[in-house]
Amino acid sequence: MRILFAGVEPFIPDCYSAPNRTVLELSQQLALMGHEPAVLSGMSMAKDQEIYRDNSFSFPVYRSNQPWKTITALVATILPDVVVLTGRIE
Repeated sequence: MRILFAGVEPFIPDCYSAPNRTVLELSQQLALMGHEPAVLSGMSMAKDQEIYRDNSFSFPVYRSNQPWKTITALVATILPDVVVLTGRIE
């Protein structure tokens, strides 16, 4: 199953909030079970790209300056079975 965790807050290592640590641990466990987790988060630093794929984890983390605007394109690309909104919503 493909699961996308999406929020506006920057993800680890840029922000070590409780929701981010929970998403990290849950995603790691889901990956071990054979699922395909992914994370969409905000970015603390501006990049030239609208969305940046971070491969530092055992699952993809997509970082965006405006995740609420890029989520539609990302969902159409990775086709998750489930989307879970995390943290605060802007």
